Amino acid sequence: MQAVVKNKLLLYADNSAILVAGKNRSLIEKELTDELQSVSQWLIDNKVAVV
Repeated sequence: MQAVVKNKLLLYADNSAILVAGKNRSLIEKELTDELQSVSQWLIDNKVAVV
């Protein structure tokens, strides 16, 4: 999963967080949206259930 996420990925037990930082809110939102889409696609490709 870490190869899918370009930003800081924190994993602990069954929790995870993606950290995106910057000064421009719209760029942060776009980066986070792109990251979440990548993770979503990875979950679909690997047949992982999303609850």
